[in-house]
Amino acid sequence: MDDRPEVVRRHFNLLRAVSGRFARYAADAACHDWHISHVASDLALIADELVINAVEHTDGAVRMIITLKGAEVIVSVRDDLRCSPPRPQLSCVGRPCGRGLQVVTALATRWGVTAHEDGKTVWASLSTG
Repeated sequence: MDDRPEVVRRHFNLLRAVSGRFARYAADAACHDWHISHVASDLALIADELVINAVEHTDGAVRMIITLKGAEVIVSVRDDLRCSPPRPQLSCVGRPCGRGLQVVTALATRWGVTAHEDGKTVWASLSTG
């Protein structure tokens, strides 16, 4: 099997205690395995920010999916928090918060939120071309 399928995915149910570190590792490993290591550092940082946001704002399970589809790699993070779609905000004065979606917006080719009856998925993509 020399040709990669058109779409490949990796699914992760994340443990809260190590979620950010694991998200970075998983994104980096996927990029190297899929021969798109030139986007690994950006995807790892995006994955980290999305997962940390989910862990900070919900007590439920957090699931991350990394998908390579054509010339695009997408990281999606699903949680059980139903709310209005998150958006980038100004940083909190004197505290290291509020920068997550600013980082995602700066690095990602595109990003968005998909609402579900039982929560939401925040996703971001990078061009691999």
